[in-house]
Amino acid sequence: MRLLTLLALLLFPVISFSQVNLRYLHLNWNVGGRFDAPNFKQFINTFNTIGPKPPGVTNYGFKIRPFGADAFSVMTGFGTRSGRALFTVSYVGGSTLIDRFGDTQSSPSWTKSLNYDYHDVGIGALFHLFKSKNENSRGFPRIEYQVGLDREFNVFQYRDKSGVHNKYRTNNFGASSFIQYNFYAPYLGGAPIRVVWGINLRYHRSLNPVDFSGLRNDLNFNYSNNLSESFKDLTIGITLGFLSYNPRQPKEKPKPLEYPLDVIKNNPMRVLELDAVDSITGQNVKAGFDALDERREKPITLLYNKYILRSVFREMLTVYVTARAKGYFIKQVPIEGYDTLKSVSRIELAKIPRTPMGVFYFEQSTSQMTDINPMRIDSVVSILQKNDHMNIAIIGHTSSDGSSRLNRTLSVKRAKVIRKLLVNSGVEKTRISISGVGSTQPKVAKDTEEYQSMNRRVEVFLRD
Repeated sequence: MRLLTLLALLLFPVISFSQVNLRYLHLNWNVGGRFDAPNFKQFINTFNTIGPKPPGVTNYGFKIRPFGADAFSVMTGFGTRSGRALFTVSYVGGSTLIDRFGDTQSSPSWTKSLNYDYHDVGIGALFHLFKSKNENSRGFPRIEYQVGLDREFNVFQYRDKSGVHNKYRTNNFGASSFIQYNFYAPYLGGAPIRVVWGINLRYHRSLNPVDFSGLRNDLNFNYSNNLSESFKDLTIGITLGFLSYNPRQPKEKPKPLEYPLDVIKNNPMRVLELDAVDSITGQNVKAGFDALDERREKPITLLYNKYILRSVFREMLTVYVTARAKGYFIKQVPIEGYDTLKSVSRIELAKIPRTPMGVFYFEQSTSQMTDINPMRIDSVVSILQKNDHMNIAIIGHTSSDGSSRLNRTLSVKRAKVIRKLLVNSGVEKTRISISGVGSTQPKVAKDTEEYQSMNRRVEVFLRD
């Protein structure tokens, strides 16, 4: 079963590398590692010190190499070409090297060995942390980081002269993390696959402890301490990888318009020019235009963003044009196709007033309004609904009574009251900004109660 799994992981990328979603195939050799199992190590060290030994032999036992591992892994990755995260499927197989030391030639029956083999099949997510800036591999991931879960099919074996006596199978679940630094082989023009090699660190641990207490009987050694372990290992490896590569084709330059600008200006009867002017001064306003068909569903292409071909009116009677300009209200107007004598259609735009569109007054030293009039709130909401590109600024004020610190705090509270009323009326909170200026901007400077009451206010301004 494990062999079939490995073959499937190796053959599937070869078959499917032409598909868009398959991005990676990594083959990894662990050149070294550290195996960490404190309880097991303590058992081995105690056995080496006081455990039974062959007749006439004083130096006999087992040792775990301090930095050694023998493992092979394969990983495939799936994801979009532009995505920074991939779904991965991986297989890791190998063994932790546990050596026997001591002379047993005089006592062949004492030839004993321990071996820990692991086979992990897992899934995970691979993230691209940095992109390479090297000219040869620009845009490819330079550093990769993976986290994953795996199903372990691990076997701890005890052998002696007569063969394998016990196999302690873990059948456990594990978790791992993996980080790799990539180097890219020179690109051969036209090749659909890029070759990459890298160096990596992989940390893995079993999620549940495994009981190896049977080793006491196998080694004929009475050991009272716990012999249950969640194995952990840290390995360093070298990767040879292959990733699908499809160089991005340069974007096609937009084709030149069918009607050059000089031709349009010299033939005004073929087009209708759109223009925007200030509704009060009549001066031209720099504006952008959008056009919809008579059902206001499909957009109509404008030449140079301001000319309508008159041929459009052969298919419809009316075109709806929307004009947008900074500092002005948006305006949509219908343009009738029967008006063939007009060469320019001027749209009058109203300027957004700098004066407040709403003023609300408050009681002295509180955030309680003197008069809650829903109509004034509704008028602000109505303007915002008609101009979805606009936001509002709410500024709170106070009279000169009290300290400046308290007045600034109170002015912010008053602004929040108006914001809450607008949000409750359906205005998105993200379109509202609030601030409090205390008594620094009085509406009336006279120091009488009648005039000071006019300073206890909140003003609402439109902002585009």
